[in-house]
Amino acid sequence: MKSLNFGGFALGVCAALAMLAGCGGGSSLLRPTTAGPSCFDCTRQDIAALRMTTAERTHVRPAYGVIYSFQGGDDGASPFAGLLNLEGALYGTTEQGGGTGCFASLGCGTVFAITTSGGESVLHSFGGTGDGASPSADLINVKGTLYSTTGSGGGTGCGGDGCGTAFTITASGAETVLSRFNGNNGADPRAGFSHTDVTFYGTTAEGGGSGCYRRRGCGTVYSMAASGKKTVLYRFKGEKDGDGWSPNAGVVDIQNTLYGTTEFGGAHDCTGVPKKSGCGTVFAVTTSGKETVLHSFKGGKTDGEQPYSGLVVLNGTLYGTTEQGGAYSFGSPGGAQCTYSGCGTIFAITTSGKVTVLYSFGGYSGDGISPGATLIAVNGAFYGTTPYGGQYLYGTVFAVTTSGAETVLHSFGGYSGDGAVPWASLTDVDGTLYGTTTSGGASGKGTVYSLSP
Repeated sequence: MKSLNFGGFALGVCAALAMLAGCGGGSSLLRPTTAGPSCFDCTRQDIAALRMTTAERTHVRPAYGVIYSFQGGDDGASPFAGLLNLEGALYGTTEQGGGTGCFASLGCGTVFAITTSGGESVLHSFGGTGDGASPSADLINVKGTLYSTTGSGGGTGCGGDGCGTAFTITASGAETVLSRFNGNNGADPRAGFSHTDVTFYGTTAEGGGSGCYRRRGCGTVYSMAASGKKTVLYRFKGEKDGDGWSPNAGVVDIQNTLYGTTEFGGAHDCTGVPKKSGCGTVFAVTTSGKETVLHSFKGGKTDGEQPYSGLVVLNGTLYGTTEQGGAYSFGSPGGAQCTYSGCGTIFAITTSGKVTVLYSFGGYSGDGISPGATLIAVNGAFYGTTPYGGQYLYGTVFAVTTSGAETVLHSFGGYSGDGAVPWASLTDVDGTLYGTTTSGGASGKGTVYSLSP
């Protein structure tokens, strides 16, 4: 479960719209949980209710549509991962649902398949302690078998429930736990795999030693054989020596060097994170385990802060997003809805570490806020999502060119049948984009949607 420091974000909404919500002091924003709406959620719903007329609630632009709404029971709930296209069907995971244990017996998550016309079937419901739980990573296809991770479960260490698993599943639903994380070799693998001919590469957001989260480690980069045998390539040090910590996204492999991001750490302190936690980094790790920090984010108006998403490669240059930082912060024109640290950025970085901020998100202008999903490249442009912001504050789908020209393609309408809070990357299927939202839809448990840009 990812925690965001959005006290400033919630404060900005409350200050601008104090008549709409009674926000308490010191509130913070978390990724949606089953614990109930936060102050920000209440405010956002009130704003949406005022802004959206009945016609707007029922209107869906021709290029966009919800093709499935999760019910929150056996069919799953809260999909945080993107979708995998395999022979005309889409495969994905839900972090909750499935009907057995976890989250007040809502369920430990599922793997599902869905047709582009909306026919959904559950391939596997996770069981928790012995099995995995809370999958939030994308699936990958290797010769017809799907591979991914669960962020918890597995039953080894990390408080008893387990530190997470690596698993395989067939298209017919036969699931196998390949390996279990134990803390020392990593914990909380939120990201999926990159894959070469014989080796898988991934990250864990925690574990690997001491320090950082509950003193159990700052995260790892690891390799894994098809048999499930793992080797830790690198253990992050956290605030020591300006290193990063908490790699939430996967890595990309360029000529035997793995490139990725850490949400915290680096050489610079930031407004939006605890002192000495750092603004985050872009790193490179060779497959033999040598790590280099390519860039330490410093926040402010000219740089990003807290990269949660991974990187995508286009023509030898890496592109990514940061959840905070950029030109528009709380109180600035167009930025009243953001944190004090800014609404987030899209950046480019060379493999030698030269960074260019391509775009700063702007908040109240109808733009998105806090992009947390890895971009995809389609025909020379990038497409992505923001979980917040947009016309109704429930998030957006956007496109951006390599020169930094950005367009909002869709603003999510929230709990009027539309999706809300998209954390996942998009999937391109013959020119149509498919994605998931963690909430919203007919039952408020998330959606699968399509969009033709």
